[in-house]
Amino acid sequence: MGKNKCQYCGDNTDNNWMHLAMTIPIEAYERKIEKLGRKDWWTKIDWDNPSQEINELMFYDQLLNTIGRGYACDKCLEKEDKLLSKYYRDDE
Repeated sequence: MGKNKCQYCGDNTDNNWMHLAMTIPIEAYERKIEKLGRKDWWTKIDWDNPSQEINELMFYDQLLNTIGRGYACDKCLEKEDKLLSKYYRDDE
């Protein structure tokens, strides 16, 4: 049994620490970003009165782009890789 806890799912892992985002991509939020336009969704924000949905997207974006030291299990690393490949392709 692993001595470290995966920061994403809480399972035990033997993996060493690594630099990780605070969250892996979450498909529900990624679909909302795609609907608004991936390359410029944040430009469509009414900064004087952002909706709850926009506040959640901004919070999610911050979590996705904040990196720190942590532990992740192989299952979550594979899921993260799959989602990053799906939503953040190299051709963009």
